[in-house]
Amino acid sequence: MGMPSGIKLFLSPDSLEPGIFGIARPVLVWPQGISERFTDAHLEAILAHELWHVRRRDNLAAAIHMVVEAIFWFHPLVWWLGARLVEERERACDEAVLATGRDRRVYAESILKICEFCVESPLTCISGVTGADLKKRMVKIMTENVSRKLTFSRKLLLGAAGFLAVSTPILYGLLNSTQSRAASGSPNRIEAAEDKQAFETASVSQNTTRSETSNMNVPLGPGDVYPPNGGVFSATNVPLISYIYFAYDLSGAQFQLLLPHLPNWVIRDRFDIHARTSGNPTKNQIRLMMQTLLADRFKLQAHYETRQLPVLALVLDRPGKTGPQLRAHPSDASCPDTSSGSTPASTLPNGLPVDCGGIVALPSNASGRLRVGARNVPMGLLAATLPQVGNLDRAVSDKTGLNGTFDFTFEWTPQHTGPAPTREHLPERLSEPGSTFVEDLKEQLGLKLEPQNGPVEVFVLDNAEKPAEVRAQNAETTTPTYEVASVKLNEAGSASLKTGKGIIMQNMMFTPGTFTAQNTSLQELIRVAYGVEDYQISGLPNSLTSTLYDVNAMAGKSVVDKLQKLDNEQRDLESQRMLQALLMARFKLTVHRETKELPVYSLVVSEPGKLHEVPGDCGPHPNPVMVKTRRMVLDKTNLAGKYDIDLKWLPDPSEFPPRPAYLPPAYQPDPNSPPLLTAIQQQLGIKLESQTGPVPLLVIDHVEKASEN
Repeated sequence: MGMPSGIKLFLSPDSLEPGIFGIARPVLVWPQGISERFTDAHLEAILAHELWHVRRRDNLAAAIHMVVEAIFWFHPLVWWLGARLVEERERACDEAVLATGRDRRVYAESILKICEFCVESPLTCISGVTGADLKKRMVKIMTENVSRKLTFSRKLLLGAAGFLAVSTPILYGLLNSTQSRAASGSPNRIEAAEDKQAFETASVSQNTTRSETSNMNVPLGPGDVYPPNGGVFSATNVPLISYIYFAYDLSGAQFQLLLPHLPNWVIRDRFDIHARTSGNPTKNQIRLMMQTLLADRFKLQAHYETRQLPVLALVLDRPGKTGPQLRAHPSDASCPDTSSGSTPASTLPNGLPVDCGGIVALPSNASGRLRVGARNVPMGLLAATLPQVGNLDRAVSDKTGLNGTFDFTFEWTPQHTGPAPTREHLPERLSEPGSTFVEDLKEQLGLKLEPQNGPVEVFVLDNAEKPAEVRAQNAETTTPTYEVASVKLNEAGSASLKTGKGIIMQNMMFTPGTFTAQNTSLQELIRVAYGVEDYQISGLPNSLTSTLYDVNAMAGKSVVDKLQKLDNEQRDLESQRMLQALLMARFKLTVHRETKELPVYSLVVSEPGKLHEVPGDCGPHPNPVMVKTRRMVLDKTNLAGKYDIDLKWLPDPSEFPPRPAYLPPAYQPDPNSPPLLTAIQQQLGIKLESQTGPVPLLVIDHVEKASEN
């Protein structure tokens, strides 16, 4: 038979199956204890199977295929061939053993007994006994079917077909790579000097408004959604990391892997960039210009590295079938040549976005959920975007095998809510996809994520600096401080607040260069200094909310003169900063901002017509009365203009902070008035609906009792 001889046998204490290890000098790895549990007929069948692996040089074939997989990892056929290779090598050995006249039942029993005995299979490059689909093997072994032998001509034909299957796509890609890069205008690499593109004019300034809202006229997300705007780029209150993400067209995984290695200011500080160029450039040309701007103004330097990392393969949950919300883009469907640029994106009657070529945010169907959609996009773009959508730190590769372009909508519950990340608050490794995200992906799109290892192109930031004009801007806008300040405990007011008895007379006033407050809690000082509401302040100890202070502060003449030259908005902002500095100095206050998913109210119309719009200008405004709900209220009424409002209600302790009256008795509410939620619905025809939503918070990191004067 030409069977090999002189094969060494090594005993293993582990419960792994018998297998041939090695290529040039193969050895048989044999688990201890197996000989005592099997009959001689079973042992002879197992040994015959393993010796056929040696004769066929299956380990050499497996090693060669592993090299092919490493080189052509991107080719789905290579991975398919790997699975088939294991099946065929076991089938061939089964047929060879049975061809020697061995009993089929004994041989099948030997394989099943090996499965019962062993808890671990050998590696792919080690030829064992139990590989391939066990059920199919048993059926083939127990039937009389004998496969036709491959003649030399058939082997040659099969080899040629395999070579063509692997080489044709690669050859096609090489022949068309230059043309494809030119057509796509991919901005990821600028290697030649003539490729450098730049804006004709550009300004960069740091945004210090502390606003949570960013605005831009060019969508900074992935894809080709872009409203042509005559060469104008305008973005306000955007962090540098978002400009980098846009300029280099980073994938979601590249973005997530980059975050832990960035300086805090790259994520935290906000910048306004206004630039202009001639003509009507494409979105990718704008990206190239932004790369040049970042290099010139922020001294940004970066490079790419390929690393072997855990990845996720995006595959179909059920072969050949997509989910109900993922459909091939109809060939006869029209797509606009330009983007509407609206946020959230405008939608068609079927819920899909009007714009084509990119993944855009859409209005969600339920509170606390996020929703995106796309038309006419390839599966590769969806895969590249999923790491950011699912908050993953792994690249996602498209292994669906779906060609062409697709339309879809996808809605999910985010697993991580909170602030824009800083380096201190980033975990060492982001969590795996949340169960809700995974299930939504399966149910809506018919897709799932499978863990693998593979090469990932990582974006590495080598250097970034604040622009010179921003450093000069910061030097000029150093926050002025009060020259003298007094913070004293108001014992009478604090006692009334604790007992709930008495009238607490309170006042608080800013003038250019001065600040006075009487009977004011630290919570109220923080609210005024940072421009937030009570429900937005998180982490303030209860012991400091029941203490009232009198504060008097005055700045020097030079500061007063400077403040008087500012407009009202800038003066108010500087006064807030001066009060922040005072709180930091006297209360050792440190804070940070973050966003959390919390209960909110949506203000909606319940009875149209009860509110009456006021035409024209009403003249001077009376002193406003603040209505505090302890929740953020979102205006969903869609009412424009100005209205007459006459509202009478009784404060509800569950909705208002319990405290003594701050106003004289003559201004106390009528005890027969309805509570707020009932009053606004009965008297104004609007109502507050409870739901959840993102709420910006001011989190207290550290605070102490006020220091002595």
